[in-house]
Amino acid sequence: MAGWFGIFVLACPAPAQAPTPIVVAISPRPSAQPLVVPLPKRDGPSLLGTWVGIGQQSDGPSWPMKVKVITFRKGTCAFVDYPSQECAGQWDCTVNSDGQWLMGREHLSKGQGACLDGGLVTLHFDADESAARFEWKGQGITAEAKLKRPD
Repeated sequence: MAGWFGIFVLACPAPAQAPTPIVVAISPRPSAQPLVVPLPKRDGPSLLGTWVGIGQQSDGPSWPMKVKVITFRKGTCAFVDYPSQECAGQWDCTVNSDGQWLMGREHLSKGQGACLDGGLVTLHFDADESAARFEWKGQGITAEAKLKRPD
């Protein structure tokens, strides 16, 4: 089989994580090296957990906020608290992410009359994982915040 070359791609699932591809090149030439393609980080433990900051609404008000990220998967992915407004709820992510952002819908479980409910939320983590940018859109209002780890 001189000159034969093959590539195999295998996916090995791990619990609660995306399949990890393993790419192997087979060649009759002893100098051929396997090609391994790294995957982006998913549910990296350094990004899960609590983030805090001051939110600013497009119509003026600002407020402290706390977000606890629990997963980067579709479904309930984070819990949010706006303590000065006495509002709290959860974020239901609408898509799986690569572990560097979240996107979903906010659903309040406390303070529905005091805070806007049902907005589209996004959270983008900085490349160095030291901060995250929060955005909220709904009912003609936008809000944003730069979040960091609590001291």
